[in-house]
Amino acid sequence: MNLLTIQIEKNIIQLANISKRGESIYINKMRRLFLPDNLKNGEFTSDTAAFSDFIDMVITKGKLSKGKAILLLGADCVIHREYTHEELKKSQLVSLAILEANAILPEDEGTFIVENQWYGSRHNKEGLQTSAIFAVNQEFITSLTNELKAKGIKLSGIFPTMVAHTDLIRKLLNYKISGLEFSDKTVAAIHLSPQETQVSLFHNRQLIHQRTDSLAVSEFYQAVATTFQLSADETESYINNNPESLKQVEEAASLMITTLIRSINIVSSVEGLRIDNILISGGTASIPGMAEFFTEVTEIPCSNIEQYKEALSKIVTLQGELKEHQEFYQRLVLLRGLDYKKRKELNFLTRGIQSRRRNRRTLTVCITVFILMVLVMAILPINYYIINKDIKRNKAIIASPEYVEIKNLLEEQRQMRAQVTAIDEEKASLPFGDSLVAHYLKILNTDLFNGATLNSITYKEDTGTFNVIVTGKDLDYFIMAKNKIDQEENLMVSLPLTFRKEEGLLRCEMTITVLPEKGEGE
Repeated sequence: MNLLTIQIEKNIIQLANISKRGESIYINKMRRLFLPDNLKNGEFTSDTAAFSDFIDMVITKGKLSKGKAILLLGADCVIHREYTHEELKKSQLVSLAILEANAILPEDEGTFIVENQWYGSRHNKEGLQTSAIFAVNQEFITSLTNELKAKGIKLSGIFPTMVAHTDLIRKLLNYKISGLEFSDKTVAAIHLSPQETQVSLFHNRQLIHQRTDSLAVSEFYQAVATTFQLSADETESYINNNPESLKQVEEAASLMITTLIRSINIVSSVEGLRIDNILISGGTASIPGMAEFFTEVTEIPCSNIEQYKEALSKIVTLQGELKEHQEFYQRLVLLRGLDYKKRKELNFLTRGIQSRRRNRRTLTVCITVFILMVLVMAILPINYYIINKDIKRNKAIIASPEYVEIKNLLEEQRQMRAQVTAIDEEKASLPFGDSLVAHYLKILNTDLFNGATLNSITYKEDTGTFNVIVTGKDLDYFIMAKNKIDQEENLMVSLPLTFRKEEGLLRCEMTITVLPEKGEGE
């Protein structure tokens, strides 16, 4: 697997082509340049177009290969914070990390991708464990990824440089590389660089503390530049090529070492530990005599990572045009700090712990839906069997004589209901409401016998007479009713009237004849 690595340290960018075979990597080419003024001091995060153009220019002029790439980001664009906590489950630790991130991230600078690193199971003096959060602006990551992709550079990982250093030291402390040398020891590992110095503290091979220091080493190089009247670009190469000059800036070097170790001692004393060994790497560590000077100033045994070069050569080797430039080994060995293919955490391209949590939930839902679909599909053959069996049974029932007879009876019932409905419709259409009989019934009921109880009215069509039975209180009422009827031109009461007394009331039965309309012929 071939990779382009892009490492940014404040105002320096370093690009290298590496190839990975098994557990070893081979570094073939390297280009290291100062960033242009418009991209220095983190300005590249706000102008990704210009930054990607500069990277593309370096690759082209430096004759490096494009393709898959790994980006290592320094403290200018990565926010880092350590925090302590009780022993928690992974899901609980993720929730706590999100809360810690929300407490420190700026609210007016957009969305951040947050990653969490758990240091291990070790407890400090208060019985707490340690973790760290790393955060980077999401818009910067998205924009830079798209800009580089348009130029043929596909980012497959974006990591903090600090993590690369920590993982490199973890590999070095492993039994396979250093044996029992660092067993049960507290080791301060320092990657010295004039741009960004990475500091890590380990106890018994477990990480306790890590941070980036941007002042101590840079102040040392400023003293070198002032002493020998050099520009910033010339300082690092000058002191590396003239080791005797270290004696002339001994005071500045001593101050650098004292500052670094004092800050590490603050952490180790809180943890109740004492530094047993110092392990240095980086461009500044390649200055001849630097490890010995560390030991002299701190009175703590100091080793240079180059002392383990033979053991480390199993996992990192300079070849090609770099084979004759082993002085670059100290700067490039950091690139082996990450197992690019295996590491999924602390890769900002995975969009952080919140995104992964949402993705896991989405995956869980998808898996659940898939399982339910499989169960439904498994039930379908059973359902088909049951339905097919029902169809066969229904066909047998339909073909039976009993079913045919019932079907015929239902058809007859339907026809009879249709006939009844037709009769009801015909009956409803009869003009009874407009007939003379209806007219006279209304007169008798509402006008002539108003105030009495009309027991019954019977009309005989063949004789044209109404037989009326009425109940009233006294005889005068019936006489008045008879006179009213006689006053009607078309009605006549036939005498005699029949009376009967019932329960204190008079019951009268009379016959009323409907006379022909005037003007009708006989």
